[in-house]
Amino acid sequence: MAIKREAPFEEKSIGDKKFVTGFQDTAIFFSILAHIKSVSAEDRCIFVSADGIFHPSELEPLLSGEAPKLEMYKSLKLLSEHLLEFVRGELRAESDKESLDIVHALTAEKDAIGVRYFHCCNFLISAAERGNQFCM
Repeated sequence: MAIKREAPFEEKSIGDKKFVTGFQDTAIFFSILAHIKSVSAEDRCIFVSADGIFHPSELEPLLSGEAPKLEMYKSLKLLSEHLLEFVRGELRAESDKESLDIVHALTAEKDAIGVRYFHCCNFLISAAERGNQFCM
């Protein structure tokens, strides 16, 4: 990787001297890969860095096959936006499921609810006919 100047290594110049940098970045990156192997496949692994060395497409093959997948973000703002959208989606799905459960429950009880409503209406009508004042 270093000889070919593949990410996370890169060649830099100062004046007429060229040198390869990226050892620390490489240590960070491979530490992250080692950590990913130690967590459950259901976990989410997220790495946030504004350093462009961590975001080139050359790193993608090193990440393929890892479970869980490493999600990489260039800023906390981008991560926050993603997490908010994720939470909104989860809440929306849960709300839709709960609404559907309520519809099913009411549908299953609609005959019983109708009978109770009918008896209640009859009671109120007969009470009003008798002149009871509690019916307004």
